[in-house]
Amino acid sequence: MRMKCGVVLLFVLLSWVSVGQQAIDSLEQQLSKATSDEEKVTLINQLVDLYDSAPEAELYLKSMLDIGEKSGGVLKGDTYRSAYLYYLKTGQDKKALDYLKDAISWDRKNEHEELYYSYELYGKWFQKSLLLDSAIYYFQLAEEGFLKNKDYKSLVEILNREGILLKNVQSYGEALQKYYQAYDIAKQQNLPKNLASTCVNIGVVFKKQGQLEDAMEYYMKAEEIYQTEDNYIGLANVYNNIGNIHRIRDELDLALVYYKKAIKNRELGGSEKTLSYSYNNIALVYKEQAIYDSTLYYLALSEKYKIKLEEQASLSSTYLNFADTYSLLNDSVNFNKYYDLAMSYANEFEQYGIIEELKIIFSKYAANQGNYQEAYEFLVTVIQQMDTMSSKEQEVLSQVLQAQYNDKQKQELILELEASLEKQKKQAEQLRLDETNLWLMVIVLSGVFILLIIALVLVFRSFNRLKQGAKEYATINQELRETRIGAEEKEMMIKEIHHRVKNNLQVVKSLIRLQRDATGDESCEILTDFENRVSSIALVHESLHGSVDLSKVDVEDYYQKLIQDLIDVYSVNQEISCNVNVEKLSFGLDTLIPLGLLTNEIVSNALKHAFQDRSRGHVEVSIKQLNEDDYLLEIADDGVGISGDYLASNTLGLELIDTLVGQLDGTKELVVNNGTKYIIKFKNQDKIK
Repeated sequence: MRMKCGVVLLFVLLSWVSVGQQAIDSLEQQLSKATSDEEKVTLINQLVDLYDSAPEAELYLKSMLDIGEKSGGVLKGDTYRSAYLYYLKTGQDKKALDYLKDAISWDRKNEHEELYYSYELYGKWFQKSLLLDSAIYYFQLAEEGFLKNKDYKSLVEILNREGILLKNVQSYGEALQKYYQAYDIAKQQNLPKNLASTCVNIGVVFKKQGQLEDAMEYYMKAEEIYQTEDNYIGLANVYNNIGNIHRIRDELDLALVYYKKAIKNRELGGSEKTLSYSYNNIALVYKEQAIYDSTLYYLALSEKYKIKLEEQASLSSTYLNFADTYSLLNDSVNFNKYYDLAMSYANEFEQYGIIEELKIIFSKYAANQGNYQEAYEFLVTVIQQMDTMSSKEQEVLSQVLQAQYNDKQKQELILELEASLEKQKKQAEQLRLDETNLWLMVIVLSGVFILLIIALVLVFRSFNRLKQGAKEYATINQELRETRIGAEEKEMMIKEIHHRVKNNLQVVKSLIRLQRDATGDESCEILTDFENRVSSIALVHESLHGSVDLSKVDVEDYYQKLIQDLIDVYSVNQEISCNVNVEKLSFGLDTLIPLGLLTNEIVSNALKHAFQDRSRGHVEVSIKQLNEDDYLLEIADDGVGISGDYLASNTLGLELIDTLVGQLDGTKELVVNNGTKYIIKFKNQDKIK
């Protein structure tokens, strides 16, 4: 039997070689009879593809370059591009890039339309090298050329490439602009395949933003087109994305149905390339359902296809899922095996996101094993390398820190109990309670003090970085204006600074929230107030990060978010309505931060004190411009009215209100009549400076 199989395989191999040789012989015969340079170049290109990595391929390539050199014209640029693609495929990146630069130089010098295809190839090169700014720049040059030459198919494809790059750097608004442009052109020019792929890309952005209904709408449009075209590979991609939406919604049975439909269509389309991803997704669904045998089975299938198709770079994610599953099964041998494999591949391909997720999984596993100190120390190394913590990572960190705290507390209580028993057995229980209360008070006070120091350091560093960045940008501002790419880099850098400041403040909020959960009622209220003050500052930087004009924030949008956040925090079991009436205004940092803090203090006081023993209440907030220099802020509630005793108490909140009014060069008037109303006139501090 084995001999028969071997004979069959040998026969198939010889047949394949024979067919390949026949094709080569046929092309070489045609080449010997070809008369025009264009025909010769076309035939030689096919021979290079057939010979692949054999020495004959490079020999034919050199003869093609000679033809292009002698003929000149457009053909010369075409041969340079062919050489680029050959050397790129054979791993000779430096030589490949040299030929692409030659193609660009030649086509630009002779004003050939093919220059824009070279720009597209150059953009792909930068994309592969993860130099995304340069990739976008050259894709935009190609976009301008395709539009000029009315090459609509290439134009739609390059717009989609730009959209994918912008999506990858989380510039979702700009990505959607590119996708919508591609959508309109594909629809007008009747390019169904391009229209369907654009719909899928739009759906992916909506999914990333959590707009699942909008994402589903565009996936369904793509499905309709692919069904008309009998495009099984396209349908498989759509069904895989629909499965992802159902998995996000926790509709796991529906997710499985669509993942399996994706696999069926990939098989109908004769493509194994993305089978591994569908198998991986099915495994994740079974893991969420705690059906671990099926999870491991489908992960093994995913691994099999990735190895078969030499997709080494994506093996790290499969091994990560293996490790996470075995951690849930408490299988330390297999957990360590797949953890090491995943870390090895992630380090080899510099996949820093995978590395961070692996460390988080390891920390969670160590905590589940009771190794809280090891888990905590491991997590700290992750956080030090990250600009921001996702909600998932914050949750894990909170669990580990709480576990470490509980473990330490437990050990100290045991030691204290033993000492008490030796001295006086009859009073052991009372002594333990007294000592515990004292120790907890020390922890609370120490924690509050440490948190305040950390908060001040983080905020101080963030503002210092912002100031330093502003000075550096000022010195190179003229140079950045001279080039298109420099201006784009400047905008991205400024947005990144606001993003980092906002993220640092979010870390402070997470630390405050963690400390608040371990403290008493009085300290909890103090920390909640402090957290809200940090939130009002973070919201300014978040708004600037998403703003078109990086020096100003839309005040109306900022106030809507600020007031709603405060109502969500303080109006538990109450119906508090709010009317925010803000004129179309925009302020910078120097005005909006003290103005936001001032509003935070007044509205917080109203929500905490004005509606006591009441089930509902109403707050009015308005801002309008009085003249060129002066503005009016009014905040009113229909509560019980602020008392004289409270005004005489001179609390931190009241002191902050007076300080912030002074910082805005303003005046304050307080009216108590069927509620409390603050009338504050102030000046735009950004305009003053």
